[in-house]
Amino acid sequence: MSAELAEFLTACLDEDEAAAKAAAGPDWLEDGSPSLVVFTRQQDEGPRQGVRGIAWCSNGYDDDRANMAHIARHDPARVLREVEAGRHLIADYSAVTEDAPPDRYLPTGELQPEWAQVECLHRELTRRAGVYSDRPGYRQVWAP
Repeated sequence: MSAELAEFLTACLDEDEAAAKAAAGPDWLEDGSPSLVVFTRQQDEGPRQGVRGIAWCSNGYDDDRANMAHIARHDPARVLREVEAGRHLIADYSAVTEDAPPDRYLPTGELQPEWAQVECLHRELTRRAGVYSDRPGYRQVWAP
């Protein structure tokens, strides 16, 4: 992986993290009638009273309910978990790359096991970068 891909992914994760932390989360639940849904912060115990939330007015159509369910499912806490997983993946790739021997191939012509790990993690990182293909800075050469 080029340093450029790592920098791009890190910047995207930083943006996602900042947006998630600024949201009303961390855990949202879909709550309300067919015409109004309020996403509120989930509490460990007790009723959800006096908790800041986001209201979504709906006309009761199924596509609105699907939109509301999607928003609740992708709450800030989930985004933060995804950011953490992405950061671990980048760190794992960096560690494996540093530990890989200078020669990619064994004398027999087979790929060194460490380099097989590098390639596997690189494929996963390019897949993750594909999630951000609509953002400035994405390079088509990273397409999986």
